[in-house]
Amino acid sequence: MYKRKIQALLLVVLSLSIVSSSAMAQVVDSMMQFESSAQLYQQREQSDDNTDWQTPILEDEIPYGDSATMEFLSQEWRGPLSQDEIRDVELSSAAALSNADSILTEERAFPDSSVDRNGTFDDEDPLDFGIESESERGWPWQPWPSQRKDFAATVLSPPREGHWFPRKSYSVLAFDITFEYEVSSSDDVYIWTWIVNDQDLYSRYLTFWWDNQMVHQRIITPWDLKTSIKIEYDDFKDYLGVGHHRLEIAINYGAWKDHGWKMIYVWPGIGPTPWADDQHPPLRSHAGAPPWPGEGRDAPTDFFEFTPNTGSSNVIVEYQVYAGTSTYLNLVTDNWDDTSTRPLRVYWDGSFKAYLYSPGSFQIWIGNENDDSIHTLKLKFSNMPIMHYAKRITTMAVHHRGWNVELDCMYGLDYGSLVNGITYTQAYYKVHSYHRMDLSLDETDIVYDDYTTDSEYRSLHNSHFDHSGQAGWTWALLANKLEGEPIAFYMPGYGLAFAQETIDDGRETEGGTRTQWMTMSFMHEFGHSIGIKEGPGEVYCWNTDCVMASASAENTHYHDAWYCFYHFWLRNKH
Repeated sequence: MYKRKIQALLLVVLSLSIVSSSAMAQVVDSMMQFESSAQLYQQREQSDDNTDWQTPILEDEIPYGDSATMEFLSQEWRGPLSQDEIRDVELSSAAALSNADSILTEERAFPDSSVDRNGTFDDEDPLDFGIESESERGWPWQPWPSQRKDFAATVLSPPREGHWFPRKSYSVLAFDITFEYEVSSSDDVYIWTWIVNDQDLYSRYLTFWWDNQMVHQRIITPWDLKTSIKIEYDDFKDYLGVGHHRLEIAINYGAWKDHGWKMIYVWPGIGPTPWADDQHPPLRSHAGAPPWPGEGRDAPTDFFEFTPNTGSSNVIVEYQVYAGTSTYLNLVTDNWDDTSTRPLRVYWDGSFKAYLYSPGSFQIWIGNENDDSIHTLKLKFSNMPIMHYAKRITTMAVHHRGWNVELDCMYGLDYGSLVNGITYTQAYYKVHSYHRMDLSLDETDIVYDDYTTDSEYRSLHNSHFDHSGQAGWTWALLANKLEGEPIAFYMPGYGLAFAQETIDDGRETEGGTRTQWMTMSFMHEFGHSIGIKEGPGEVYCWNTDCVMASASAENTHYHDAWYCFYHFWLRNKH
């Protein structure tokens, strides 16, 4: 990359020494913009190595953004450790472990005199929230199909498609939850969860703790449990304030089995009591959005996982995840109660993939798998102190190629703003689903046309779309102005188009930056291309915060750029 940058700069200097016309100045500016705004944003394809690379931190005018997406974009990703780094980690970890005797092992006491060691069967039937099938990839609490569009699509919860409780008789999964707002007296906190048995054939106690307070306990039987746990404001108002909270979910007393029980998902939220009956997660609905005018709702600002206390210096965390072509893992861990660096190994279906360290931020090439196949991801933290809340797993994103966009631009237009918007969209899909959208910036010197008709757009598609006919590819054009003067459109069979001048006219009226409008426009039209549509014509979402609504201040710069739950659920359904 550095060699290419030097070569590009030398070419620029040479060109400036020969020609000083305004046209050449535009070419130079375009070349520099290409280097800074395009090459840094292209996906680095790797075969079987792990070249260090850094995700760029976007310019100031990027949308304020969904917090998980913006956090993902701000990370500096790198590959596995070198041999020297491995040695340094092992030495520092071993030295820290020699002092671990002073760390007390905390094990929450719980009376077992009232229950048989193998548990008893519960008489009540498991709850069914009406999901059509797991393969539909809808959230299990959501009736199918749903017309509710009042809250944002959820980030995939830490359990992803499945997360095994650790092998321990008192087996705990613990999470760090941050709320941005106070819980009002009219609201409660809800925890939606789905837990299934695997190798354990007996009923067990299932206990929920919130900030060291037991908020719920029941007997869980060897089949699916889908439920919502209500933390009532009146009973726990001292534990529902702004800031960090600890959620612990315990299976006790277990049979000391590997893969005894598995959590499919867990998700907390804040909302009024009636929502508990509907089993709808009360995720963010911005002020003024229907059906609660003037009321806002909150989802966690952050939702991270603590490494469990397994009573051993080797801590294993296992997940089930979806994979496919060109699968990557983005993994970030940080220190919590343990302040030392520890070795961290990654295994995929039992095969070793990478030697890392914790804390650290890494992108790891997993490989090519059958699309939407399920696999086991194991994280092994070594030389760990025997303590609760030692480390946090703040990002665990597994994603494979789902869609590809070839972007072509007319000469002289600000494709950097559109690339920024596409980069935001890439990160959004990585943290909200398993499918990744990859960008290929192809041509930036298509002959400028002040006004592009539909027939001219189709002609440009036929002459410039290099990946025409290849599965999973769509074409996008940045033009100046389009026939009918839309800010953007999706033309089935051809692709996407964006009109810079018309977008600028809109933002002058509504406010916001060009990047924010490009982001909203791209998410909207790209959504159409992957199945987010309700009819043969354009049907706008009535939730003005959703990018599938008509363009306005609400879905460009005043609020986060996001899809409502219903429209995000529609992708690839048609």
